[in-house]
Amino acid sequence: MVERMMPESELVAHLQTWASQASSFRLTDYGDWARANEAPSASTLILRFGSWSEAMRAAGLEDKITSVRQQRRVISNAELWASVVAYLRADRKSHSFADLKVWMQQQELPSAATVRARLGKWSEVRDTAEKVIAYADAQSPTPWEFADEVLSIVPGEGPRREHTDDACYSALHRVATVLDGPITVAQYDKVRAPAEPSSGVLMKRYGSWYESLQWADLGDRATSARA
Repeated sequence: MVERMMPESELVAHLQTWASQASSFRLTDYGDWARANEAPSASTLILRFGSWSEAMRAAGLEDKITSVRQQRRVISNAELWASVVAYLRADRKSHSFADLKVWMQQQELPSAATVRARLGKWSEVRDTAEKVIAYADAQSPTPWEFADEVLSIVPGEGPRREHTDDACYSALHRVATVLDGPITVAQYDKVRAPAEPSSGVLMKRYGSWYESLQWADLGDRATSARA
């Protein structure tokens, strides 16, 4: 039988059987059980229900979903913009990308590389941030929603999105279902959903891209070079 054609009721039954035997309810725990019991894989559940959390909800296991205490805090783009604005307002000899690296480290904020990866080219980021500063200094009566949001955040104190290990595992397996062959950093970031963790988050969390794929039981989809 092809796993993808299995009725959702049968997929739910497998989940409920696993839950009745399990003492830990992480997606990786299910994956180990599924391999030992020839049950539908974790990636099949993710593909059919959209996410691990939705699969758990379909099986009536909401109370078993990973708690917030097990989640990883992730800085928002708005806070990255607020960090750049704060940097440009700081008394520095220059406001270069190289100096941004130093300042971000001194402030214990995410790296300059994160700023470039998430927001774009430094010259363009700096230009936008300078416009935000000009808007604030001019006290314009015409509201600019983006600037108002950025100016409302204190770098290091902004709200955080949350990524559980299960969410990371789910994202990697969802991407694995839509890509063929080895999964590279560039390919992952190209097809991941906006709410899913970036490759940078995964590599920081698990050590490297290769180790991220190994952790998610996708070692066979890694390239020969350990990224």
